[in-house]
Amino acid sequence: MGRKDFMADLAILEANANTSIDGISNIHSVGDGEFTFELTLATDAGSASYHMTALIPEVANYPKTHVYTIFAADDTPNDVGSKIAELGPMPGRSLNTMLTEVSNATHLDDDGDTVMTGSEPESDIDGDSQFGEISDDGGEKTPTTGLTLPNAKFLSRVRSDLRMAKNSGFKVGHHGAILEGGDCYVSVSCRIAKLGISEEARRAWNLKEDGSDYLVLLIYYRRGYQHLDQLPSDSRSAQKLVDFRVGLSSTYKPSYVETVRAFVTDTGAGVPSSNQSQTFWPCFISVPLQELFKGRFITLTNVRLNYDMSWSGAEMYLDDHQALAYESNFDLGEKYFTPERTGNFPSVVNQDHLTNTYCAMEENTRRSLLGLSLPLLAMQYLLRHFVRCTEFCLVCHCRLGTELEAIKPYVCDKDLCLYQYMHLGFGPSIEHEIISQPQVTDLLISFCYTAAFLGKLSTYPTGLNMYVLPSAAHKGLNIPPSHATAFYVMPLATTDLSAAETDATATSSTGILHHAKYNGAKCELLFESQAQTCPVKPNDWIALQLSETEETPGFGHCRVLDTNLYPVVHLSKPVVSPVEAANSFLPVTFYIYDQKLDDFAARDKQEAVVALLGLLPSVSEMKDYLSKSSQTRLGSWSNRLPNALVQLLRWIIASSRACIMEVAETDKDRVWGMEKWAQFRFAMGAPDKERRFRDAVQETAKRLSLQHPTLFAFHGSPLQNWHSIIREGLHFKDTAHGRAYGHGVYHSLEFQTSLSYTQSYSAHQSQWPQSSLQIGTAMALNELVNAPKEFVSSSPHLVVAKLDWIQTRYLFVRENQHTPQRFNQLSSVAGAPSSISKPSQVRPQDPRMTPHGQDGHIIVPAKANSDKANLKSTNQEQINTDPSRVLSSAGSRSGKSMFQSKGTANDPIPIYEDDSEEDIDTNSVATDAEDRMLFEEDTTADAPVDKGKNKVQEPAVPMTDFVPGALDHSTLPIINSPGYATVSATKRLQQDFKAILKLQNSTPTHELGWYTNPEHLTNVYQWIVELHSFEETLPLAKDMKEKGIKSVVLEIRFGRDHPMSPPFVRVIRPRFLDFHQGGGGHVTAGGALCMELLTNNGWSAVTTIESVLLQVRLAMSSHEPRPARLSKGYQVDYGVREAAEAYIRACRTHGWTVPPGFAEMATGGQSTGGSAYG
Repeated sequence: MGRKDFMADLAILEANANTSIDGISNIHSVGDGEFTFELTLATDAGSASYHMTALIPEVANYPKTHVYTIFAADDTPNDVGSKIAELGPMPGRSLNTMLTEVSNATHLDDDGDTVMTGSEPESDIDGDSQFGEISDDGGEKTPTTGLTLPNAKFLSRVRSDLRMAKNSGFKVGHHGAILEGGDCYVSVSCRIAKLGISEEARRAWNLKEDGSDYLVLLIYYRRGYQHLDQLPSDSRSAQKLVDFRVGLSSTYKPSYVETVRAFVTDTGAGVPSSNQSQTFWPCFISVPLQELFKGRFITLTNVRLNYDMSWSGAEMYLDDHQALAYESNFDLGEKYFTPERTGNFPSVVNQDHLTNTYCAMEENTRRSLLGLSLPLLAMQYLLRHFVRCTEFCLVCHCRLGTELEAIKPYVCDKDLCLYQYMHLGFGPSIEHEIISQPQVTDLLISFCYTAAFLGKLSTYPTGLNMYVLPSAAHKGLNIPPSHATAFYVMPLATTDLSAAETDATATSSTGILHHAKYNGAKCELLFESQAQTCPVKPNDWIALQLSETEETPGFGHCRVLDTNLYPVVHLSKPVVSPVEAANSFLPVTFYIYDQKLDDFAARDKQEAVVALLGLLPSVSEMKDYLSKSSQTRLGSWSNRLPNALVQLLRWIIASSRACIMEVAETDKDRVWGMEKWAQFRFAMGAPDKERRFRDAVQETAKRLSLQHPTLFAFHGSPLQNWHSIIREGLHFKDTAHGRAYGHGVYHSLEFQTSLSYTQSYSAHQSQWPQSSLQIGTAMALNELVNAPKEFVSSSPHLVVAKLDWIQTRYLFVRENQHTPQRFNQLSSVAGAPSSISKPSQVRPQDPRMTPHGQDGHIIVPAKANSDKANLKSTNQEQINTDPSRVLSSAGSRSGKSMFQSKGTANDPIPIYEDDSEEDIDTNSVATDAEDRMLFEEDTTADAPVDKGKNKVQEPAVPMTDFVPGALDHSTLPIINSPGYATVSATKRLQQDFKAILKLQNSTPTHELGWYTNPEHLTNVYQWIVELHSFEETLPLAKDMKEKGIKSVVLEIRFGRDHPMSPPFVRVIRPRFLDFHQGGGGHVTAGGALCMELLTNNGWSAVTTIESVLLQVRLAMSSHEPRPARLSKGYQVDYGVREAAEAYIRACRTHGWTVPPGFAEMATGGQSTGGSAYG
């Protein structure tokens, strides 16, 4: 529809000789995507008209992602031409909008000043910024569309916005020319330890357990710093001016390179980086949070402003009236004005900048955004959804309509949300879980298998578009003993093969049973009737019944590889091949995986789950497959795993909402006295569950004067219940064993008592066959508030109804006693009691309420919870229970406690209740000099703006051995201004070079990583750039250091069509090791860069040179496919001719398109002399 829409819009404009746009007339189409128009401007002599040409190279993208390029005629005055050039590529605008911007950029207002959508940073500008306005009735604001003017008022507001964030307890940093009005990045961060997240939740969320890393919000201002009142009122429109990224960092502000990288590369799934030098990486929910900011944040802010709602009220309102957020004819119900539920979190999490600002405003100014700080408001909104992530759906972001508490976030019950969660990378990485926690993965699969086998699954993986075998293939389900086969393959419906003379089909109630012949040696399926349409297609999975021998049923599951030679169909090797492959065609029957699991009845779904998991390889096999390469994905094992099975496994892992961590035999966290059981650290509940538990402990201990405020007790439950328990938590909604002693969660101090509750009929037959654990029994060890007299019952069982009084700590599992020893690997986990030493530091227990394990009293190690103070040595008689003792830390400064807490030895959770002078974020971490300077006011009200010519203050101790300006440019191949130079390209290149210099002057040398010397720029069509300060661990950096080389010298040549065509980027020196000799770094044998970005396929007119330099640097630093190395031979500069020829070869090899006019650009406009490239 793109070209059709464009031609329709153009036809309307052509039909009117004089448009309604001031100064625009005589619009005519001159070709596909090209048109001309007259621009008439007032002059001293009256008026003058100038001929303009506009071009859309990719008209098919109109009106969304297309890009305009505007050319002025040669007789156009320089001042008009420069204004046209400053407009840049102008992406994603309708014809009418584009022409309006051209008019605004070139015309004069009533005061005789040029109306600019952009700014001229090099000019001395007075007066107020071009702020957008909000109407009195709360309607749409008029946003600015270009760079912000850097005047005194602008500088004051920038500092005010960022200072408000800093004064609220956050660390604030920046990169780029923020005070000069250029594009820039702002970072707002908070240390994880300040957020009141329990150690268990940190562990579940892949955070550092000590909370020392930072949660960082990066804000990218595409056209200069924008205040909240300058942005459009809806999020999608505002995205053109401001963008957000969320991640974790080891420092309060990621480096410049990593900041830019965050906006030019895809965010991962929150797996910790193995690169020790990386200081910024995605958190476990970075993708959902970024989608939240992209789609809702700005809109929600304006809904709150217009209707004086809380975040919760605005979210409900937006969900109810998504497309009509600013209509006033709705009856605003009371539900939209309910107070915000803050939860039991520190004040830094619960603060609301918008509410606080409203309270300080006069009534008649409350509709103004002038007092609001976008960075502060955005960071507070981030904390709300990060810390309380388990309360919201990760896809639609609606509040979950259930009281279920979980330690891991998930999605609501809408099928579409589950589908997107699984398919769009919002969930955890199953590959990471298999590699890092194989025993936990085994545990989760085993729980699901048992629950499905015994008919206890309460939720199913619906909405995932899973195609499985027909339910007829699952009838008569009888699981064979686990020792019979390493794979369970469900028997198909019995068929009398001798009665089937042709391959006609026999229809069952829910599927079709097909007939054919199968050659096991060739893995070929033969359909004897050629008149039939092939019933299968490539990538289908089928389940074959090869034969029915006396000893072994002949079942096999295969993927269809090729149907082009039908009636012969080529199959993959069967997953299970129980009979010897015969080199002849034998009769078979088969079912196709063509039934949607969603359409099955509940019991059929459970049978399908059992059948699929029966085909799943063992966790150790999957781990071995994934270990072949860091880039390997389980879904790529296409001939071994049906797609439905991969989706099922992803659902099993992602839907687990508990934190489970294996405790190794030698781990200091191991409970002594449970040596014959595999042990796992186990935590459930919301992120603030630990805090609520500790509050209950503290309150009860104070009220009852308890010396031992908590106790430990066992909780047993049948194996088939644990799949639900780790998703729903412990509750007492269902009655399984009667409630003789009242309603609540049942516990016991006696191991044998709880063990009796774990028994179930046929449990010994329900283990997942491929499990290394072969679990037969599971029970938990929980920590309870030590107030048994206030329990529902304290004898003979401990029955606790207050769920905040229960905190899970350990999960114990034991192998099935009927399992043959060859399957049991728990013996490697659990040793004999005498072989395991007692923990050196233990939790003291109430002598009257000490749990008894299988061999007597158990000893709980000190790290059974977050308590770092309530410890006792195993040979210690007493423990200090002085309630006045306050926690101290080795990290405390100046003799002060690290934590601001009212806690005692029995309340050890670090609590940060205020942002006082002892705040560990705003004062304990050194702030960069450039960020400190940002908060310093000018000494005069209208001090001249730094035009970017003054270099940012460098560190006192150099952070790099690179010395700017040391390169001898006389040794480089300098070319003259090319004959193909055009006014529009020249103006754009001048603008690009100014932007590069501005960034270079505002960023420390070691952080930027590249340098260009403006004193040696004699031709804007040729830039010389040095790449330097590579990460020291890179082989390239080591080679450079060994040879005494300080930088990689690049030449960038631009063509006549810039920015519509990519530049030519090549290395001049040093020489790199060729790829065929073991080199890498995307540098070709001739020195050109082998990157799709630098070809017509990957280039975009909106790509900045800053982005090009960053991505070239990242490519040279990449280890894929091999790291870059320097040539060990004689060092001679690369020639431009060999680089151009190498570029052509690379394009041909990869199928990339060489940009038009490449030969002209590569030779600087000189004749190619018959060269092959061009």
